[in-house]
Amino acid sequence: MQINTSFATAAFSGFATRSKSAVAGTDPATMETSPGRKLDFTSMTRKELLDWVNGEIKGGRMTLDESTPFVGMTIKISAYTKQPVDIDTDATRYDFTDIAAKGVDGARSFGNEKLAQALEWSIEAMRRAQGGKAGFDLSA
Repeated sequence: MQINTSFATAAFSGFATRSKSAVAGTDPATMETSPGRKLDFTSMTRKELLDWVNGEIKGGRMTLDESTPFVGMTIKISAYTKQPVDIDTDATRYDFTDIAAKGVDGARSFGNEKLAQALEWSIEAMRRAQGGKAGFDLSA
């Protein structure tokens, strides 16, 4: 089986050259996923992640290009039906920071540095949004 990485390569071309300042102005105290629930990217539904991303875009804190790795994480295809799983009814919680970190490793193993950089940016954005330190070390 061959994996087609051309979509990801096209989607992330030029990503590394874009500014990371869109996330710098985020105020974690004002961000919530649903009423009364603080951001926790380690336990979040796909809908909560998508709602947060849409809020960041609408608030001018994230560009459409910068949202691409997040949107990719909100897609789920059923292994049984081969159809998309409805985001509004899927209550499964995911650790999106772990998903992004594994994506970085996968992108690098396929030699796709632009995708790896986009996913690293998404990890940094999640950490900043939660009020944590930006920057990370993915080495084992």
